Amino acid sequence: KGGFCVDHGTSAQRPKGSVGRFVGCRDCGSECMTVYVDFALCPVCSHSTSRCMICGEGTAADADVDAVVDAASTSAPKAAPKAAPKVVRMLPNTPNFGGMRPA
Repeated sequence: KGGFCVDHGTSAQRPKGSVGRFVGCRDCGSECMTVYVDFALCPVCSHSTSRCMICGEGTAADADVDAVVDAASTSAPKAAPKAAPKVVRMLPNTPNFGGMRPA
């Protein structure tokens, strides 16, 4: 997964075109489909070099933001597990199994 710098950290900061287009990554040259108006790096190169997919600048400031988000998500209370459904076994109540009764 690629990343973004502080200037492109939110979706609103990344201008988008009306249709997708193929653009080459500046580092590896792979073609990527994107709707972003500006595009520099594919997700793989962005992630491996910690640079912004839009402008190619470093994403070091975002690492601190990610750590805060990760810490907040791990400290949130967890919901109690749901109880298993009760299983009722039915036994025949007549010799010819014409009706059933709970065991």
